[in-house]
Amino acid sequence: MKKYIEFCDTEIDGYVSAVDALNKFIAENESSKVSVVGYRVVRYEQLNRERTYILAEEETDEAE
Repeated sequence: MKKYIEFCDTEIDGYVSAVDALNKFIAENESSKVSVVGYRVVRYEQLNRERTYILAEEETDEAE
Protein backbone atom coordinates (compact mmCIF):
# COMPACT_ATOMS: atom_id res chain seq x y z
CA MET A 1 0.00 0.00 0.00
CA LYS A 2 1.28 3.48 -0.86
CA LYS A 3 0.66 6.72 0.98
CA TYR A 4 2.08 10.21 0.67
CA ILE A 5 3.51 12.20 3.57
CA GLU A 6 4.52 15.86 3.63
CA PHE A 7 7.39 17.10 5.78
CA CYS A 8 8.12 20.77 6.38
CA ASP A 9 10.31 22.94 8.57
CA THR A 10 8.58 23.55 11.92
CA GLU A 11 9.26 25.56 15.03
CA ILE A 12 6.99 23.57 17.35
CA ASP A 13 9.04 22.42 20.38
CA GLY A 14 12.16 23.99 18.87
CA TYR A 15 13.28 24.17 15.24
CA VAL A 16 13.06 20.91 13.27
CA SER A 17 14.06 20.90 9.60
CA ALA A 18 12.09 18.97 7.01
CA VAL A 19 15.16 16.86 6.25
CA ASP A 20 15.59 15.94 9.93
CA ALA A 21 11.89 15.01 10.17
CA LEU A 22 12.19 12.84 7.04
CA ASN A 23 15.33 11.12 8.36
CA LYS A 24 13.62 10.41 11.68
CA PHE A 25 10.59 8.94 9.86
CA ILE A 26 12.83 6.68 7.77
CA ALA A 27 14.70 5.48 10.87
CA GLU A 28 11.42 4.68 12.65
CA ASN A 29 9.97 2.85 9.62
CA GLU A 30 12.87 0.71 8.41
CA SER A 31 10.57 -1.96 6.96
CA SER A 32 8.93 0.56 4.60
CA LYS A 33 10.28 1.82 1.31
CA VAL A 34 10.36 5.64 1.40
CA SER A 35 10.98 7.66 -1.75
CA VAL A 36 11.15 11.44 -2.14
CA VAL A 37 8.65 12.51 -4.79
CA GLY A 38 9.48 16.20 -4.73
CA TYR A 39 10.63 19.13 -2.67
CA ARG A 40 10.28 22.89 -2.69
CA VAL A 41 11.98 25.73 -0.84
CA VAL A 42 9.66 28.71 -0.37
CA ARG A 43 10.94 32.14 0.59
CA TYR A 44 8.62 34.34 2.60
CA GLU A 45 9.64 37.91 1.75
CA GLN A 46 7.74 39.54 4.65
CA LEU A 47 9.51 37.38 7.23
CA ASN A 48 12.82 37.10 5.35
CA ARG A 49 12.73 33.33 5.97
CA GLU A 50 12.75 30.17 3.90
CA ARG A 51 10.74 27.02 4.53
CA THR A 52 11.41 23.60 2.98
CA TYR A 53 8.62 21.21 2.01
CA ILE A 54 9.30 17.56 1.11
CA LEU A 55 6.73 15.17 -0.34
CA ALA A 56 7.60 11.51 0.25
CA GLU A 57 5.90 8.28 -0.74
CA GLU A 58 5.83 5.40 1.74
CA GLU A 59 5.26 1.90 0.38
CA THR A 60 4.44 -0.89 2.79
CA ASP A 61 3.50 -4.53 2.33
CA GLU A 62 -0.23 -5.27 2.29
CA ALA A 63 0.30 -7.92 5.00
CA GLU A 64 1.15 -5.32 7.63
